[in-house]
This record gives sequence, C-alpha cells and structure tokens, in this order.
Amino acid sequence: MADTGIEQALKLEAIYFSAPIPRNLAVLTVLGAVFDKVYFPGVHLPTEGFDVSELDKEIARLEGLPRGGRDYDRALLIGALKLTKHAKTLDGFLRI
Repeated sequence: MADTGIEQALKLEAIYFSAPIPRNLAVLTVLGAVFDKVYFPGVHLPTEGFDVSELDKEIARLEGLPRGGRDYDRALLIGALKLTKHAKTLDGFLRI
C-alpha cells in the first residue's frame, strides 16, 4: 500500500551534525525513538565485505592503546567501527 499524504507529513527526518556518528548506541536509540530517518552527511559505513571477528579485534586493539593527543579521532574511529557491525540492520533508518 502506498503512503498517503498524511503519513508522509507525519514522518520525521533529521540530519545529525553534532558529530560524524552518534557518541554511543544510547544516542542512536533516542534518535530511533523520535525520527523515522537520520542522515549522517559525509559518512559511509560498509554493510558487507568485512569479518566481524577481525573488526572486534581491531576495536579491542584501538581501545587498548595508551591515551594520547589524538583521543578524539580514535574515539570517532572506534565508534564508527562499532556502528559498522550494526549498519546492515540499520539500513533504511540511517542514511550513511
């Protein structure tokens, strides 16, 4: 069945500008409770072609590195890698 004009008018979409990706899954959960779609401009997360166990190893390696001057960049990378594991499930809600 096609969406009616009223259903289209009630849909909420957002563009997430505060960071490239949500800080954690709790933020993503709140976004999912409020919006029908969330756009993350300039972000691409693969939905296939990677080994989840290797991804987990890389996340653990990055989290185990000593703190340094690039902690923000590392935190973004770790967050992106963690979100990558869920990207296929979230396809349609997230526009990345």
